[in-house]
Amino acid sequence: MKNLIAFVFLLISVLSTNAQTMPKVAGVTFGQSYENCKSILDKQYNNGQSSYQLTANELKYRDVRFGGSYFDYVDFEFQVVNGTSHLFRIEFVSRFDLSDSKMAKAQRDALLGTFKEKYELRWDGINDD
Repeated sequence: MKNLIAFVFLLISVLSTNAQTMPKVAGVTFGQSYENCKSILDKQYNNGQSSYQLTANELKYRDVRFGGSYFDYVDFEFQVVNGTSHLFRIEFVSRFDLSDSKMAKAQRDALLGTFKEKYELRWDGINDD
């Protein structure tokens, strides 16, 4: 009986650690399928219209507002495993004039403050560049 209780406790512990909550960004969750993400993101960034995408397993949207900041574009990349797509990478991109590093640093600092409130960060410090 003690072995059975210990086994059940171990099984519950393993299942709870494997059931991690994936981060949600811009209304989509890491691990979500291409089709689900496209539907959500088209509503948010393409006025609800189905967008035409140039590259397979990638969603790209231009002129995006997110987290109180403007971005030139955002890429959502999907990995395909056994024929099923999964969101695994998101990249927000802003371009700045090289002579205006203060503007880039201000956006970086504002984003860092926003992200610290929402997500667990895995790094410390800010690069002066």
